[in-house]
Amino acid sequence: VASLRSSLGGARAAEFGLILVAGLGFAGFFLGTAQARAVGGGVLWPLFVVRVSGLILVWFGIIVLLATGKLRTIRIRRSVLPMAVLAGAGDTGGNFFFLLAIAQGSLPVAVVLSSLYPVQTTLLARFFLHERLSPLRLAGVGLAVLGVVLISLGAVLDPG
Repeated sequence: VASLRSSLGGARAAEFGLILVAGLGFAGFFLGTAQARAVGGGVLWPLFVVRVSGLILVWFGIIVLLATGKLRTIRIRRSVLPMAVLAGAGDTGGNFFFLLAIAQGSLPVAVVLSSLYPVQTTLLARFFLHERLSPLRLAGVGLAVLGVVLISLGAVLDPG
C-alpha cells in the first residue's frame, strides 16, 4: 500500500474524482454514439453531432472562464494551429473509425480497443517530451496491452 501511495505521487482524492468523471464521460460517449448509430443515425450524423456538441461545450467553457475572470484573454499562437488541426482531425478520424467498427462488429471489443488512446499519448509523451513514466503508468500501459492480447486470443479461440 505504501508503494502504491508513493507511485501516485501524493495524488489527492479530487483527482480520483476527475478520473471517475472522465471515465463515465467516455462510457457515455461510447454508448451514446453506438446507440445513435443503432437507431439509424449511420456513421456521419452521429459524428456531426459529436463535433457540433464538442464545439458548443468548448465555447461555453471559454465564456464561463471569461465571465468569472479565470481567463483574461484568448491568445492562440499561429505556430500551434497546425498541431491543433491535426489533433482535431485525428480525434474525428478516431470517432469515425469507432463508429465503423461497431457497425461491423462487437461494441465491447470496439470500446476496449478505442479506449487505448491514452496509452499512445503516454508513450508519445515519454519519447517526444522525455516524461518519466511512473510505475503506476507503466502498469497501466502493461495492463492495456495485456487486455488487447486477451481480446485477440478470445477472437481467435471463438471467432463466432
